[in-house]
This record gives sequence, C-alpha cells and structure tokens, in this order.
Amino acid sequence: MPAGDLTNANVGVAVPLCYGYVRVTGNEAAFTTVPASTTSETEAYPLLQVGIYLGGEGEWDGPDSLFINGNRMFAYDVNGNRIGPNPTTGTIPADGGSADTSLIVGTLYAFNFHPGVDAGLSGATVAEQDFDPLWSFFEGVVTPLCYTRIAYWGIGWTPQINGDQSKMQPICDMRTMKCRIFDATGTQIDYRFTTNPVWHIVDSWLRRAIKPQWTIDASTGPAALTASEIGCFRWDIIAESAAYCDEILTATGTPRFEGSYAFSAGTTLAAMHEQMLLCCRGYQREIAGKIAIFVDRPRSSGFTATGEMLIPGSFIADDTLLHKNANRYIATYLETGLPAVSTISTISRTGGVVTINTVETNPCIANDLIIVGGVEDDSFNQAYLVTANTSGVITAPTAATDTSSSTGGSIGYLESRFSQRTPEAPAHIQHQLAIGQVMPPAAGGQRLKRVKVSYDYASSTWDQAMRLLLYERYRDLGADAAPYQPPVRVSLTLWSEAVDASGNILWELGPGDVITLDATTFYEFAGDYEIQEFIPHPLQVNPQQQGGTFITEPAANSGTISLVLWSFQPDAFTDTSGVANASFATVPGAFLYGGTSGGTWALLTGTLTVSAPTPTGPYEGYTITVSWTGITASMPDGSVMHYSDGSVAFLSFYTGTFYLVDAITGMGDGVCVPSGPSTPSIPSGAHVLYTGLTNPIGTTTTYTL
Repeated sequence: MPAGDLTNANVGVAVPLCYGYVRVTGNEAAFTTVPASTTSETEAYPLLQVGIYLGGEGEWDGPDSLFINGNRMFAYDVNGNRIGPNPTTGTIPADGGSADTSLIVGTLYAFNFHPGVDAGLSGATVAEQDFDPLWSFFEGVVTPLCYTRIAYWGIGWTPQINGDQSKMQPICDMRTMKCRIFDATGTQIDYRFTTNPVWHIVDSWLRRAIKPQWTIDASTGPAALTASEIGCFRWDIIAESAAYCDEILTATGTPRFEGSYAFSAGTTLAAMHEQMLLCCRGYQREIAGKIAIFVDRPRSSGFTATGEMLIPGSFIADDTLLHKNANRYIATYLETGLPAVSTISTISRTGGVVTINTVETNPCIANDLIIVGGVEDDSFNQAYLVTANTSGVITAPTAATDTSSSTGGSIGYLESRFSQRTPEAPAHIQHQLAIGQVMPPAAGGQRLKRVKVSYDYASSTWDQAMRLLLYERYRDLGADAAPYQPPVRVSLTLWSEAVDASGNILWELGPGDVITLDATTFYEFAGDYEIQEFIPHPLQVNPQQQGGTFITEPAANSGTISLVLWSFQPDAFTDTSGVANASFATVPGAFLYGGTSGGTWALLTGTLTVSAPTPTGPYEGYTITVSWTGITASMPDGSVMHYSDGSVAFLSFYTGTFYLVDAITGMGDGVCVPSGPSTPSIPSGAHVLYTGLTNPIGTTTTYTL
C-alpha cells in the first residue's frame, strides 16, 4: 500500500473560474508517496511523490510552465520548444523536461494535463479527460476520478538526491479558459484561448445564466447555441467592441486591452463583470432585451438639446461629487509580463555563442534561464541558458550559427512573472489645489489635499494598467491644467418627443451616449456630456373631477425623459501610458507559449492568404500560392495548428515536411493529429492543398515575410 497523506475529498472540491493567464497551485485532490521498490527508480531516488491537482472550470488551453518547490521543471521558449530544468548540456533541449535528472532540482517523472472537457465512459487512461495514468500509484486506496468539466493535472516528482525530501509544492503558469468567438451576425467563428475581456464577458453570461449545462466534446468543442440563446446578444456591438480591444497599439505592439483573472466558486456574475469591464473601459446595456457590451472610446454627440426642449426648473448642476473625488490614483495588479532586470546595451552572436552587454549591472549567473525581448533585430528575442557572466558580460549558447549584432531590448526571468505591482498615476495638482490646502498646526509651508483610491486590475501589464488609471483620473477630474475646468454632473428633464436640428431623436439615446447642451439650456454649462442615467416617463393621463364633470390631464412628468449627465472627456481615451517609470519596465514581446507535441496551436500574429488552386478542379495535385504576412507560429515538429479563421489547418511532421490542409466545416481542435512519425491523418472531407515547403517548423518557427 502506498504511503499515506491522501488529502482532500475526491468530490465536492470548489474550483475557480479563470480567464486569461494565471499562476495557480491547484486544489490538491490526492497525494501519495511511493517507495522505490514499486517504481523503476533506483535507490538514489527513495520516494516518488504523486499528486492530482484541480485547476478550475474547463476547458483550459494548457500549461506554460511548471515550478516545484521553487525550481523550474519545464517551460516553453518563444518558439514553443519545451525547456527542461537546468540542462547539463549547456543548451536548451526541446522537450527535455522529463528526461532531465539534475541533482539540483529533482526529477519530473510525469506531468499529465487534462483540459476540462467532458469525460468519456470508456475507462481509457490517457485520452483528454479520462482517468490520469498516475492513479495507478494509489493502488485502489481512493477511487480514480476523471473530473469532467474541470481542468486538472497529475504530477509525479522525485526530490533531489540527498537533499530536501519535503512534500512537493507545485505552481503552474496556465493559459486558461477557451471561449467562443462570434462575428457580427452571431455566427460562431472560433473556439480558442483568448485574453479579450469582451469574449470573457460573453462566456460568463453563457456559463452562468444562459447556457450553464452545455457539453464540451474533446473533438468538436462546446455544444452549439440555440437560436434563442444567440438572440440574447447584440452581436454587432459585441463584435465591434471585441475588435477594438484586439487592435494592436503602435507604442507597445500589444492589444489595446487584455484580461486575466481568477474568480472563486462563490463569486457572483455581477462581481465578475465589474472586474472584466474595469479592465477594458467597458460597460453593458440592454437594448430591446438584448445584451450589448460597449468599450468606452472617443465618439461624437448623438443629440443636441436646446432650451425649448427643457422642462422649466429641471436643470440642476452639481459639483459636490467632484469635491469628494480622489486625486491620487493607484493601480493594483499582478504583472503578466516579465519584469525587466536590466536593459541591453549590445547583443551579438558568432560561432553558436551569444554575448550580451547590459546597461545596468545584471544579476545573471550560470544556469539561469533568461528571456530576451525588444532587441532591434528580433531574431535575438528568445530564451537563453546562461553559461557565464564575466565582468557583467553574459554569454550563452544559441542554435543560430551566423554572425550578427544588434542593440536595445531587455532581460527578464520567467519566475518573476505575476509579480505584485502598485504603480501610481501622476498627481492631479490642479484638483488638489482646488479642494483646498492643508496647513498643519505649528508647521510651516503648504500641504496639498490628497485623497487616494485604488483600482484592482487583476493580472495586467504596467502599460495597460497605467492607461486605464489615466482614463479614470481624467474622466473623474478633467485635465490637470490651469485655469482648471473641472467636470460637472448635470440633472435635467427634456420632452421625450424632442428631435434636434439634425433629425436626431432623443428616444434613441441611452446610457453611455454623448449629448450636447447648447447655450440656450444653460450658458455656463454648455458642452458635451455623457449620459449616466436615462429615465423615460411615458405619457399618462389621470382622470380628475371638476364639479360634475370628469376631465383628463397629463400626469406629472409624463411624456418626458430625465437625464443624469457627466462632462464628457474625449482626451481620456489614451493609447499610450505617457508616464515614464523605469522601475516598472517589462521585457517587450517576450511572452512564452506552451503546449504539447501533437497538440493544437494557434496563429499568434500575422495573416495567411491561400490562392485558389490552378487549374481549377480538385485540390489534390494542383498549384496554389501561399502569401505570408508577419506570421509568428509556435509549433514543435509533429504538432498541429489550426489557422484562426478556420479555413485552413497546418500539419507538420517529424520528417520536416510541411503540410497545408483545408479545414472542413465543423472541424474542431484535435481532429488533425499525426498518426505516426511521418504519416498525416487527414480528416474525411479535407483536401491537401500543399505538400512540401521543407522548412522544419520545430527549429525555425518565427516567420516575418
């Protein structure tokens, strides 16, 4: 019988709901230690520790890295190659994690990831969501479970030789929830991992309120939505908002807004949405019974109100809220990027060795795994295993054999990802002066009146957190410029049938829209305002008796619309952080992408165009033209990648031959899998568009053509 310490029940363990990137320990569902006599381990490895860990609601995309007791067990470099722990060869081996037997960090016996799809009933031991093979080490002490709809993993690990034999404490960096992606008509066009907050909101609506009992098949993905479920959303608005979040910013080369967060099992849907919307300047509206998701952005006024439309005596301007507002804005978040430990002065390679000179003194030592990003020549942007750091000059082996040099960029450590950060936006001096100075008794000088507020951006990057913080600051307080013109809250009531000079109808507006008050409404407060509350009062009549006669008169406020407005600040929507703060610099473009050999991969950046076959006719054997633009693909040799628009699938195999196959309707992730070292397994109905292009993807995976 295995040694004890079987912890936690196999059932009833609450798991979180996660989106984006997370660093997770997992809920330990079972744990045991196995004597060497029951394994193939030698006496040098006295005990094999085996644990089953529950991550969260599925379906998750996969692991990026694993740490046990503070030591890296595996990670993936920027090309998708697996990096083992502290390789003794001086190079970073592909898929070398399990084979390493370093005396420093212990040995990873097994890591089995299950994404959280629906489990089968066949009793198989290895496929997708069935029983993990490591259950065999428990020898029937507990009942093996496959945890359908929960992402989980099994770990087998042997502690370091003659060292600390304490219980393993694993930590994983994960790409979590896969989400449905829709077009403007409500047609599902993809199902994949995403960091777009808009698709997170849609998924949470479906998961918690609209379709909580869907199925998730390992091959075809989630069950299709019904027509009534599709009809719950304004897809045109949602798709436009999602595209706005996905736009790549010139200053950073990253999407405008991304979201990564973990919610406990008891978190309400409203609380989830509050967090998601905060991370993208978002807000929700119900339009004719349909859910619409907006992202606050520059926009024009949709209506101009005049004094003739105003109900007499209804105009109220209120600046008390401004006096109560905070003027110190602080962000709290976990950094999803890699904090930079030093910047690069020069970087060069020759003879299979890269040499890095840093501006600041760097902390790198031999056997450190460092990540380099932001170099002018992007071929230098990758992971390196440090062999030496002599007089501040780092040397490391590289697979590239050419002679080249470049400048710029920075260095970071994978372990430093998800560091806690609390940056502060620049002080709003004009507001601090406007609400009064504080003069302590018997103390000389002046003190500005400062009131702080903190915003929780879950897991984010410094650039995004600062842009969001500046948005909140500008929207609440206005521009920090003299003479100070603070925003104001206005309440007023207009006739509901009002139509402005341009033919715009007041009834068609709603919260979030912009309205203009011209000088005839109130000269001092003329300008553009954002609608915060939009309360219609339909026309109603009340019968009243006057003497012996009944007459009808309009009820009070009937036929009007009450509005609460806040000064619209078009300059609040910045796409640059605009704040220099070196202590919060991150390694640019150094995100790592994980996966497993034979798994499904995504197109990270760029576009692909495939021409029609010529001459016309069956695809097989005919010539096509493949046009690449800025493609970045991460695929180990032997794996599969589905192109993001669902029109083609890439297949590469151990022979180094590159296959391009068209995607049949309804083909899901995991269908096109290699059946052997050199034989493609083409799904029924698919066509081979192109064979050849002998460019081994396992070694050269970044295409910028």
